[in-house]
Amino acid sequence: MSRITHHVNKKLAREIVQKYENFLFDCDGVLYHGNEAIPGCAKALQKLKQLGKRVFYVTNNSSKTRAQMVEKCQSMGYPAEPDSIICTAHTAALYLKRMNFEGKVYMVGNPSMEAECDALGIKHEGSGINCVLVGFDPHLSYVKMIKASTYARNPNNLFLATNEDYFLPHKGDVVIPGTGSIVAAIKIPTRREPHVLGKPGTAMFDLLHEIHGLDADKCVMGLTIFSVLKPTSSQMIPTNGRLFPISIWRVSETWRNTYKTCDF
Repeated sequence: MSRITHHVNKKLAREIVQKYENFLFDCDGVLYHGNEAIPGCAKALQKLKQLGKRVFYVTNNSSKTRAQMVEKCQSMGYPAEPDSIICTAHTAALYLKRMNFEGKVYMVGNPSMEAECDALGIKHEGSGINCVLVGFDPHLSYVKMIKASTYARNPNNLFLATNEDYFLPHKGDVVIPGTGSIVAAIKIPTRREPHVLGKPGTAMFDLLHEIHGLDADKCVMGLTIFSVLKPTSSQMIPTNGRLFPISIWRVSETWRNTYKTCDF
């Protein structure tokens, strides 16, 4: 058995539910594909809430605000509320707010990232740029790459990325490059690594600890391994590893089916 993935049967599912108080879930490819919920997952999370467990949605997706994520999750039957959403658009704005950032952000991103920055008073227009924030940008242009690279090359400027996921989860044959592909277009010419705010970095989990008081020993997370692991780094996230630290479990089809049939 791998150190980072576990085949979950009914007995182990009961042990997980009894042992942990906080359940963190990745979203894309774990709870839904696009706008289609994965069968059984909503009932599983509803059951966890009924049992008094705390459920959080932890996603690297920067293209939606917390409010938009709540609307999407609720439309599929997931018990979501703003405080349970940990998305990188909000995490980026909150990260800057909590560090008392002063100045302006050059953003390679999308309207949701702008909205979250606006909500917290983070400026991202005009001159006086001293931070580069890179997220998912479906309208990436060569001009944006030049500007972002130029600003990020300055060691006095912050260089942040929402995540470095290589591709987006997708059921079809089309390959959709992820934010990591966009970040690479900036960090390679800049010859500088950004501070990554999403998984598998610690920023999102630090916020969970600081804002919600989560105890790492009482947390478990369901995620798609491929969204956070580089192909050559099979030991990047060991159980009880450096993410927070947090116990990492893969929400496999077996686990979903177990939740559907298991009497907690």
